[in-house]
Amino acid sequence: MKKIVYGMALSLILVSGIRTQAWGNEARFGTEIKYWFSGLDGEVKVTSGSIKGTTIDLVDDLNMDKDKGIPEIELWYKFGEKNKVSLSYFRVKYEGDQTLTRTITFKGTSYTASTLVESKLETGLLKFMYERNLL
Repeated sequence: MKKIVYGMALSLILVSGIRTQAWGNEARFGTEIKYWFSGLDGEVKVTSGSIKGTTIDLVDDLNMDKDKGIPEIELWYKFGEKNKVSLSYFRVKYEGDQTLTRTITFKGTSYTASTLVESKLETGLLKFMYERNLL
């Protein structure tokens, strides 16, 4: 996955550099780096068949990171007078280790109080977007 993103980014930069010389001084390509301040707050409950799951608080029960910074990178390229394409990517991973203070059931399996659990929640986004200015 990283090779694809790097390859697309390098291709976009190389093509943009060639086109910028032909179109003059107006910025035709660019990179934006953003930093998001996220706060994790949520509950999860997973039931398996007829076995009901326990509602689990991600921060209180699993000790997952509550606050995390998320870097995002975006590459964009303008072509013509009204067109722009962009590619952006971010990834976030929350982790926690906690000794349970109560028995919980997750996906049909019960974990008793005093059991050490290690948890991880990962997600990411790779977004390609085309914009057209109608005005």
